[in-house]
Amino acid sequence: MTRSIVMSSIGVARDPAGAVPVAFDTDRNQLVAKVKTGGRPLPFQFSDVQAVTASFTATAFQSGTTFIADSTSSVVIGLPAAASAPGMRFGLLVGQLTAAGGHAFDPVAADTIRGNGFAKAADANVVCSAASDRVGDYIELVSDGVASWYVTSVIGTWA
Repeated sequence: MTRSIVMSSIGVARDPAGAVPVAFDTDRNQLVAKVKTGGRPLPFQFSDVQAVTASFTATAFQSGTTFIADSTSSVVIGLPAAASAPGMRFGLLVGQLTAAGGHAFDPVAADTIRGNGFAKAADANVVCSAASDRVGDYIELVSDGVASWYVTSVIGTWA
């Protein structure tokens, strides 16, 4: 099912009627739309919380999601390229402690994680390691639309 919403208060490319197509993604149980800003696609959706038990790669359409790492094995979430859409946001919450390794975000090879004292090299993961993780540890990253992910919120020890 597809519906339209009017996006009059933000500068986005709209169809001639002033609407942006919105669809309900039954696989992800969320409302999503794809709009254009400055020639780049910008995923638009409502915030979502999703428990995950295995590693995977997030998509731009999952922007706004907080993933809960609900496994004693390491959950590593691959990030989409920061350049694919400015302002993408992902959160990672420790739901279970890991026995070894740690829960992590993994940027693509050309991307860097910055902010909050991080001086990561390109393609370096940000990890809440098994040595220091606690249930409730959290990190949130936002893309700059070029080649970086910036830490906007952090609880616990992430390196």
